[in-house]
Amino acid sequence: MEKVSRPIEAKVRELFSVQDAPVALAALSEMKEPPCNSEWSTARDRVQAALLVLSGARIDRLLKEVPVSQVDWRDTLTAAGLAGSDWSLVARRLGFDLPQERGAERRPA
Repeated sequence: MEKVSRPIEAKVRELFSVQDAPVALAALSEMKEPPCNSEWSTARDRVQAALLVLSGARIDRLLKEVPVSQVDWRDTLTAAGLAGSDWSLVARRLGFDLPQERGAERRPA
């Protein structure tokens, strides 16, 4: 599985300067899968989108938030407003075009 999907990479390049984008992509790609957490493989894009939202397009904030998300990524989703069942709609409103997570209920757009 990709550590940073194409939609997330595109958003990073949109939000961050040419100098900061590689740093942001490296930070996101180095995120570790939590032990014994089967949801992570399908939630990675959403967590990374949440981190971008919380960063406010500032690399210092992103670098601060990534380790926090590694403690409990669900807190990161909550802080960014992407924890609810309407997360995909919220993500689209924030400019992210992320695929639905496996097993997630599909709703008409």
